[in-house]
Amino acid sequence: MLVAMGLQAKAQTNSQSTRYNYFFLEAIRQQEMGNFAAAFDLLRHALDINPNAPEVYYEIAGYYIDMQNGKAARYYFEKAAELAPDNPAYLEKLGQFYISQANYEQALAAYERLYANNKTREDVLQILYQLYGSQNNYKKMIEVIERMEMLLGSSEQLSLTKMQIFEQMGDKRKAQAELIALCRKTH
Repeated sequence: MLVAMGLQAKAQTNSQSTRYNYFFLEAIRQQEMGNFAAAFDLLRHALDINPNAPEVYYEIAGYYIDMQNGKAARYYFEKAAELAPDNPAYLEKLGQFYISQANYEQALAAYERLYANNKTREDVLQILYQLYGSQNNYKKMIEVIERMEMLLGSSEQLSLTKMQIFEQMGDKRKAQAELIALCRKTH
């Protein structure tokens, strides 16, 4: 009896998976053909079948952006990133969405998670630098530059940028020390 119930549950799961795949793939096909209303309806149906599929949340979020419904788009992007926390595309899109909404604190959190998952992305470090700069968080800007130096090696440009930040912080000693270190590297 227990084995029969297990087999029935597995068959039902396989059937649901097949149905989900059909509706999701058909939604993408309709989207590619320009039938956006049909694609949206198919995605909603796929979501009903499998509410734990991050790709559906991600696709639906794009529709809510087009509808200028930021609250719904945020929910769906966040849910996609929550269900697939290691997916860089979902995290990056979530970070971009937060930036577009001027929600820099949340954008920083998303990009820091993105960086934690892949410490070789210079573009992510540059975005983090800009975000911290928009908040005048000089300490974090210096930390990001130091991460860039670890990734790329030290350079004249990075040293000059650090020096400038130290000057903005009013820390003339550190600015001078950075300049002296730069002179020693170049001579």
